[in-house]
Amino acid sequence: MLLLVLSTKQPIAGDIILYESHLAVYKHSLDLIIYIIASPSENELMLMSALNSLTDAMSLLLRGQLEKRGVLENLDLVLLCLDETVDDGIIVDTDATAIASRVSRSKPDVTEININEQTIMSAYQTVRDRVAQRIGQL
Repeated sequence: MLLLVLSTKQPIAGDIILYESHLAVYKHSLDLIIYIIASPSENELMLMSALNSLTDAMSLLLRGQLEKRGVLENLDLVLLCLDETVDDGIIVDTDATAIASRVSRSKPDVTEININEQTIMSAYQTVRDRVAQRIGQL
C-alpha cells in the first residue's frame, strides 16, 4: 500500500487512489464524501472531471451546501443529477450548469391562473346547474 501525503497551501479538492484493483476518485464536502469507483484502466482526469461536474451540479441544486442532511432531503434531485452525469457507466455530460438545468424542478407558472370574482361566479353557476339537473332526474 502506498501512502502519498501532499503538502500544499491550497486545500485539495479531491483525491485519486488505487485500492484493491479499483480506481477511486473522491471529494470531501463538509460532512459528506462523494466517490466515483472505476476500473484501473479508466482515465483519472475524466473521472475527476465527472466528479467535479457532479458535485458542482449538486451544489447548484442544493443552493451551495453539500451536506448529508441536504442530500438526504433532496435525494431525488441528487439521483437525477447522478443519472444525467453518468449513464450505465458512461460519462454523459461534464457541464454542471447543463446538468443542474435538466434536473431542477420546474416552478409552477402562477401567472396563467387568474382567479377573480367572475371565475368564482361561473364555477358557482355550473355547480348550481348540475345540482339542479341531478335533482330533476330523481
